[in-house]
Amino acid sequence: MNAADGSVLTIGHSTHDSEAFIALLQRHGVTEVADIRSSPYSRFIPQAPPAD
Repeated sequence: MNAADGSVLTIGHSTHDSEAFIALLQRHGVTEVADIRSSPYSRFIPQAPPAD
């Protein structure tokens, strides 16, 4: 299964850096991400969003 079939996938960030995390999303065909946390940030892995 991958995102190309219209599935909704759930993911965890773990401790991947931004580049590795984005590579994982791309490898599995993920083209859109929605952060649905009540507080969309992490004290432990504080990363800025990727530049456009």
